[in-house]
Amino acid sequence: MSNVNWRNSSGHLLFLTTFLKARPPDKHPTNVNWHLVLGEPPEQAINRFKRDGALRPLSIDERVDQHFTVEALKKMLRERALPVSGSKAELINRLLQADWLKMEMAVAGIYLLQCSDYGRALAEAYLQDPETVLGRDSVVDREAVTKVLKWLLGVAGGVGLGVAGNAAYDLLKQLVGPDDDTLAAYRPDQTELTIQVTPALRLEFCYVPAGYFLMGSANDDPEAFDDEKPQHRVYVEAFYLGKYPITNAQYRLFVQATNHQTPWDWPSGKFPRDKADHPVRGVSWSEAVAFCEWAARASGRPIRLPSEAEWEKGARGPTAGAIPGATAGGRSTATRPNPGLAVQPRSLATRRAPAPTACMTWPATSGSGRGHFTGPIPTRPVTAAKIWWGQTCM
Repeated sequence: MSNVNWRNSSGHLLFLTTFLKARPPDKHPTNVNWHLVLGEPPEQAINRFKRDGALRPLSIDERVDQHFTVEALKKMLRERALPVSGSKAELINRLLQADWLKMEMAVAGIYLLQCSDYGRALAEAYLQDPETVLGRDSVVDREAVTKVLKWLLGVAGGVGLGVAGNAAYDLLKQLVGPDDDTLAAYRPDQTELTIQVTPALRLEFCYVPAGYFLMGSANDDPEAFDDEKPQHRVYVEAFYLGKYPITNAQYRLFVQATNHQTPWDWPSGKFPRDKADHPVRGVSWSEAVAFCEWAARASGRPIRLPSEAEWEKGARGPTAGAIPGATAGGRSTATRPNPGLAVQPRSLATRRAPAPTACMTWPATSGSGRGHFTGPIPTRPVTAAKIWWGQTCM
């Protein structure tokens, strides 16, 4: 099989999915006979993947992340009289800057391979194509596919696989049947987060898993603006996105607590009681930032505005389709906030807690800099307060 085109081999693509999570190249998951599935030794298949850029070794900071807990990192920082505050990534960066050689020696024996961006794209496309995986032309035994899917969703912490996790679950459901008693154990969790900012203010968030999505609009989309093109593939780390728009009633609590100016959309600056549950409108980007900073201080949680990529990934939802509620020119006819769809969480094994976020948008051509604060928003937003002529989220 020296000249095999492994990209067209269902056995090789199935094997590639086992590297969606970093693992040692010589320890293969499940008791699948990979030599039989691949038609060649698995080591040879791995060399093909590496040669063609589908696999990559973990960098030193990734190996440190895999090997050490937060407490172990803090202990090493204290031994060096260095600060121990910040995220795990910040702790690792601090240690590498202070003592790179010793940290390299500490993880020198750890060699893990993981899908590169290119490899992940191939693996995700494979899992999202049931005909390739389960069709008549597939040469892979269904039992082998089932074992790998269960490993991806179980031992490997499949809940952290994002798009691949959802696709793997859908395939497993087809293989074992929707009424199988064991299926529930492999279902990617639907995780949400509630933060009590003040006794009167509770914010709800949906988890958006790490993963790739197509950002922007296709060149042949007649309703797209020029600055939305070209469509490009973007990777976004996991985070929490607000489930609903910030309402007038919720924003009023912020105004009362901080003596902040009222939105220009409130008649004569007075709270619109008849629209208490409507999304707040008429706030600037800086005012949206101020709201998030106040909510973060009051709750002790890192609430912030999302990046444009985060907002768009959350808005498109797990199917990565068009932003719901948007019509020609990006406008929306919806008038009430609707809940979004919660998406699967990252594996609990990573012990990382992405920051909850909020978002605001405003008419891109208004020139006023004041628009519609859509704070915690649904992962699939469908309100006029969110989708107007464009969005700017930071």
